[in-house]
Amino acid sequence: MKTDSDNCRVTEDDFCKAWCAVWEKKDQNKCLSNQFSGEGSWGDWTEAMLTDKKEAFLKQVKCKLAGTLSREMYYWDEELFRVDVGFVSECNDYMNTDGKYTYPLFFDVLIEHENNMHKIHEEMWKLIFVRSPLKVIVSYGHLKDGVQEKINECIGYLQNANAAFPENEDTRYLFIIGNHVDEKIRWRWASNKQSSLRNLC
Repeated sequence: MKTDSDNCRVTEDDFCKAWCAVWEKKDQNKCLSNQFSGEGSWGDWTEAMLTDKKEAFLKQVKCKLAGTLSREMYYWDEELFRVDVGFVSECNDYMNTDGKYTYPLFFDVLIEHENNMHKIHEEMWKLIFVRSPLKVIVSYGHLKDGVQEKINECIGYLQNANAAFPENEDTRYLFIIGNHVDEKIRWRWASNKQSSLRNLC
């Protein structure tokens, strides 16, 4: 998959490559392993992923994407519309209102991070109602815990919503799922176009 430079779209492939590049260069495995073993705090892990001022994992994914795509990209983490994180690139036109505020016409990427895999349907509904060509849910769980079934359920919600009032048919929903394997965290991915979980990094 390639990025469409004409409309600045970030693809699933772009995002996954940036995710793995950041994951593999940083020692995140030990931190997340503690969460699965019960030794760490999920609150600490959420901070490491989302809100740490300098080192948040998703901030580094944003920087990697910006470098790969050769454009500035901004990190929105104020839970606008209650979505955890949004990436907005400089090539995304802004609407100016009276010279006081600026809003992106759309988010290049929207991301929901949910520690509890059994609650990802709540995050899916948030994403369904906000405009972005790429929407990402990050969560954690094992196949035996019903991860695939939960992803299928979320895709079913999307299909029902689109039957009632369709969004742009090019919109992509990406699921990134971490699970604990041999003392390390392995990531898998699925999407609304490829629903079966596959290895990521």
